[in-house]
Amino acid sequence: NRQKSIFESLADGNMLKEMKKELKSIIDKKSDSVRIYPICEKCIKRIIVQGIGEKIEIKEYEII
Repeated sequence: NRQKSIFESLADGNMLKEMKKELKSIIDKKSDSVRIYPICEKCIKRIIVQGIGEKIEIKEYEII
């Protein structure tokens, strides 16, 4: 069984660069997949959330 998870983050250029660097160092390139989809501000306003969707506000991140 493969775990499939989705994580959402508001990241500026520097934070994104650091996250990519850390992820690259821990993933198994033969079996893992990390996908990063940039979303423009106009598109963010059109996001539809069903269920308990809270607007995220991230100051820092941690990769476990």
